[in-house]
Amino acid sequence: MAEHLQYISGLDAFQKALEEFPKNIAKNVLRGAVRAGAVVLQKEAISLAPVFDGTSDKRPDPGLLKRAIYQKQIPELSSDVKQTYFVGVRHGKNVTVKIKGNKVNADAYYWTWLEFGHFYVPRPPKGQTQKVTREKAKTGSMTIWVEPHSFMRPAFAVAKGRAIQAMVDYMEKRIPLEAQKLGLVMK
Repeated sequence: MAEHLQYISGLDAFQKALEEFPKNIAKNVLRGAVRAGAVVLQKEAISLAPVFDGTSDKRPDPGLLKRAIYQKQIPELSSDVKQTYFVGVRHGKNVTVKIKGNKVNADAYYWTWLEFGHFYVPRPPKGQTQKVTREKAKTGSMTIWVEPHSFMRPAFAVAKGRAIQAMVDYMEKRIPLEAQKLGLVMK
């Protein structure tokens, strides 16, 4: 019986490669896959964001809302087995982005007004005191409801399937590459 024993060399290296494989997938593939899905959601939100034409009011910058939509990995909420990306709208003081080497304003402070709707209180007529204006605003006789023009929530609803498919496609490309790096041949 002892004559039928065979020795296979290289099993230690194979076992080590198999142990490293999940770590490499988590470290090298997962983040890229989630980013691919976030990019799809970002592009959809940009395409659905309204563009202010600037005809009636010269204050808002046309295209500012589209420039302010971004996606970012959140390292505090991410780990080897979980990646978190945020797709949102930049807002706040001194928010700028670089476009072709120039710093451009990206403060879309009004995005929640567009997304969820808001009340608008027109300027009081001449001669009306501030106290009377506040009382009328409290009772609602002077306020106007501006309907929402949602773009972030519909972007998620429309593009979530494509985002998942982008993640799957990315992983299908990258997992075999990670296996090859470790010497594991996948066929």
